[in-house]
Amino acid sequence: MMAMPSHWCFWCARFREIMLDAPWSSFDLAMSIILILRGTYLIAGFTLLESVYTLYKPLAGIMGMWAYGCVCLMAGIVQVISVLWPSRPAFEWRLFARMGVCFCFVVFSLNQIANVPPPIGAITHLVLSGLSIWSVLRTSHNGG
Repeated sequence: MMAMPSHWCFWCARFREIMLDAPWSSFDLAMSIILILRGTYLIAGFTLLESVYTLYKPLAGIMGMWAYGCVCLMAGIVQVISVLWPSRPAFEWRLFARMGVCFCFVVFSLNQIANVPPPIGAITHLVLSGLSIWSVLRTSHNGG
């Protein structure tokens, strides 16, 4: 009699499939991990970011860093669930997850560009936001 695999085995199998056979899914997974880490960093309560570090001052004028952290964390978690789900989620769910990631990266990219002079990281944020826009545009009903 064969033992039934646990749910964790399905998640591990999906992760392995992504790493070996699905380059765009691995990209989506990497973007979501970046957002989860950034959201956690912003939620951690570093008031130094809002008061001393001028890079985040344009963002702090609209919402607090805690709010941006929550948005990034939620968008990253939704995207991780969408990517690692054992079967392909509905088109609307995948589009919603990718649009959340895109929103976060575009906001942080515009924030970087709003600083005068823009920091060196502005190029990285611009590339990531462009790739996240491409990720939204390539979402289709029959895959991707």
